[in-house]
Amino acid sequence: MRELPEDLQRRTRIPNGGDPLQHECLVEVRLVHEPRDVHQTLSAGGRYQRSRPAFYWRHKILTELRQLPKPTLTGIVEADETFFLYSQKGSRHLTRAARYSGGKAALRGISHYQVCVLVARDRQEGTVSEVTGFGHVAAKQLQGALNGYLQNCILCIDAASAYGAFTRANNIPLQILNARRGVHKHGIYHLNNVNAYHSRLKQWLRPFNGVSTKYLPNYLVWFQRYDSMRNVPWSVVANGFLDC
Repeated sequence: MRELPEDLQRRTRIPNGGDPLQHECLVEVRLVHEPRDVHQTLSAGGRYQRSRPAFYWRHKILTELRQLPKPTLTGIVEADETFFLYSQKGSRHLTRAARYSGGKAALRGISHYQVCVLVARDRQEGTVSEVTGFGHVAAKQLQGALNGYLQNCILCIDAASAYGAFTRANNIPLQILNARRGVHKHGIYHLNNVNAYHSRLKQWLRPFNGVSTKYLPNYLVWFQRYDSMRNVPWSVVANGFLDC
């Protein structure tokens, strides 16, 4: 893990000795394991949290988590997109008129006002989630998000045309379920797992009252880590961190 700037090290030093970097990382790793908003983070961290930028620490840890290798998806892999309204939350230089209380897109349906998040998930709960861009996903974006992470698999999707070009280019078997025609399941093939993941993701993000699109990739990896460890006790997580 990269070292903090000197000014932040001074502000996070523990009076009774010990490693301030390890202490702060442990606090933040626990907050990743048990998500809270920034105000709850300040109260949860005690005296050491009040004197340093909680938001900075949160995204420092999440940025490091994003560098970890992604899983290889095998077997039946379900892939689908979900969309979030483009947000410039926290920016002092908006490129559009400010929205209040969340607001809504200027256009109905999926448009360039919507940010596409692609989720691919196999039956062993291996997950790859990426922000691909604005509006509908394109084959080139699929190549950047999934290439190298699919192995010995059958890709199960809805009727989005971009997947056809992607699977042909990479020789990946494809199973299409056209929900518009009422086809939600074909034998062992369905999209229930990835759709349930979308639902949990959006429910988990709701207490944050919207997140900036700039930081959305960090929140995706946060939720992915949280969802995969939701049944793991904190003591196990902490011991694994200290052994690193």
